[in-house]
Amino acid sequence: MVSPAQRHRERELARARGAATEAGQVVASGAIYDLFLAKLITDMRRLKDIQSTERKIEAKATLVPEYDDYIDGVLLGGSGAQDEVLSTLCIWNIDAGRFARALEIGAYLLAHGIKLPQRYKRDLHTALIDEVADALLIGKVEDPKTVFEIADATDRLTQKFDAPDQARAKLFKVMGAALLSLSCPGVTETETTLLYAQRALEAFERAMQLFPKIGVKKEIEGLQRRLKNHAGNPG
Repeated sequence: MVSPAQRHRERELARARGAATEAGQVVASGAIYDLFLAKLITDMRRLKDIQSTERKIEAKATLVPEYDDYIDGVLLGGSGAQDEVLSTLCIWNIDAGRFARALEIGAYLLAHGIKLPQRYKRDLHTALIDEVADALLIGKVEDPKTVFEIADATDRLTQKFDAPDQARAKLFKVMGAALLSLSCPGVTETETTLLYAQRALEAFERAMQLFPKIGVKKEIEGLQRRLKNHAGNPG
């Protein structure tokens, strides 16, 4: 088990390494980076030996906190050098369900133009949209309010970047489904449930606009009927 003193040292070394790295340097360097890069390679080999996707995710959930002090140090003192450890951990944190941490890392990576390792075969912003949307679509987070907040934060973080329409459509589908859950009227419609229903409709319509085959036609039709019926029978 890593001691608090060792964790502090790792965090400070990572911060110092990041601050000392010249902006624009292609690849990060330094003893602490080399240490965690070696750990990453070892952990990747361990994951490769696991055949079950579910067990891979469970293993990542155990592994990713071990990098937190390194991540904190780089985010605090980093100057934007290419960092395979940090970029890989951005995706692994999504896999582990640590969305806030992944987006925190993602914001740093995007701000500095840091790329994902070639094995991901996608640019960072597309991977963020894809991976977050896919994780939320399979129900990795149950609370609809939290689901919406994660999807919305991912969309806002990546808005200025060019990404495939199909990927972003999935994100709006997630937002629409979360808002639809929040719009459950119970016995009667209320101002709040109707607002959520309207926002859900807008999200689904945006998803369909981006990618017509996204699979939200029934949701759109149902919400249109619901809102039309209320308009004709208010109260």
